[in-house]
Amino acid sequence: MTQAIADNVLAEPAGDETWCALYTRSNHEKLVARSCLKLGIRHYLPLVLPQGVIRPDGEEGKARVPLFSCYLFACVTPDSRIGLQATKGLVRLLPVQRPVQMLEELRHVDAALRVWRGIMPGPVLLRGQWVRVIRGPLTGVEGFVTRRHFRRRRDRLVLNVTMLGQAAMLEIDSRLIESIEPDANTAPDVHGIHWHPESASSHSLSGMPA
Repeated sequence: MTQAIADNVLAEPAGDETWCALYTRSNHEKLVARSCLKLGIRHYLPLVLPQGVIRPDGEEGKARVPLFSCYLFACVTPDSRIGLQATKGLVRLLPVQRPVQMLEELRHVDAALRVWRGIMPGPVLLRGQWVRVIRGPLTGVEGFVTRRHFRRRRDRLVLNVTMLGQAAMLEIDSRLIESIEPDANTAPDVHGIHWHPESASSHSLSGMPA
């Protein structure tokens, strides 16, 4: 399936919908995503090429793998939640404490996945210089900058997905970004990071209800 996704997959929930993270068994992320598609559940599974794999333009090459191992995201209703819980490979549904922040973070990750190569998973970053991309295909994307290379004019841009305690990382030309003050509604927050599903109670494959 193409990396490009429908613009409204990561839209705000409607009616009795709520966004949640789906924690899966290892290597079951795509299986759970296909179940979401069959159930008509809006969902998002960011995919990347395995590290070290370079794919020429127009060539499928090696299969993409989940950016965040054992996780994808879904917008569920009380009824669809019941059907989803019976899915093979799904361990549990994790509630989202700050859904506005999570959706904004995922939109930034998705924007990068659509146009950028060499994106890698990494740990969440909660300190650093907050920046916005002001030129190029990632215009409007915000994140932290770390590992600055002034001679090469290259920065490492970190796009957090805070509730998972994980991030997407990419190298970017330092001339394409500017320092800004983070938005209080969507900036990273320490609450809800490093979630341990085992202790909880109870680009992309993506889909929209038919």
